[in-house]
Amino acid sequence: RTSIRKKAPKFCLLIFITYFFLIAYLFFGTDNGYFKIKKLEQREKYLENKISYLKRENQELREKIRMAQTDPFWIEKLGREELDLVRDGEIVFKIMKQKR
Repeated sequence: RTSIRKKAPKFCLLIFITYFFLIAYLFFGTDNGYFKIKKLEQREKYLENKISYLKRENQELREKIRMAQTDPFWIEKLGREELDLVRDGEIVFKIMKQKR
């Protein structure tokens, strides 16, 4: 009887240690482990932010397309400001800043 009592705590300890390492492996070591899930959550957040940014940019581009199709003054302003275009006979004066 004494040998059974001595073996029982060792066996329980062995079961506990085995169970602990099994849980630790499942939690950290598998493809569905904690670190993998955290990495996927970060990736999801990054992609959601990127989608939001691209939706805003897409909306701005749609607005520019609409303006280009309907507003001739907007087209003229765009040509003057971004492409430095002028009408025939116009003279453009550019004021340069002096270096000190």
